[in-house]
Amino acid sequence: MRTPGSAGSGTGEWLWQRLSAVYLAGFGLLELVYLLFHPVHDYASWRQLFHQPVLRVLWLLGFVALLTHAWIGLRSVYLDYLHRFWLRFSATMASAIFLFACGVWLVLVLFQGVA
Repeated sequence: MRTPGSAGSGTGEWLWQRLSAVYLAGFGLLELVYLLFHPVHDYASWRQLFHQPVLRVLWLLGFVALLTHAWIGLRSVYLDYLHRFWLRFSATMASAIFLFACGVWLVLVLFQGVA
């Protein structure tokens, strides 16, 4: 049985960080290639593009991967470099609130008007 803070406890975070990075790289490349061959010039074209449910889900997964990647990275930096508890706690809470708000905003943007 492993105790909190023991060696190896960061393996899960490391794996999530790498998986999210792989998804972001693949998704970013896929979107770049798609947009190079199918340029979108106006708002109506963007709305038509995001009207496809599969694309909405892929973007949602991409944003979840980005939020996960950011959360794990920020948390690691805070734990390593912010030694005062109140400063580490404040930075962690501010980041958590900001990332949660970004996630809610994305869901509202992607799925507004979907009945």
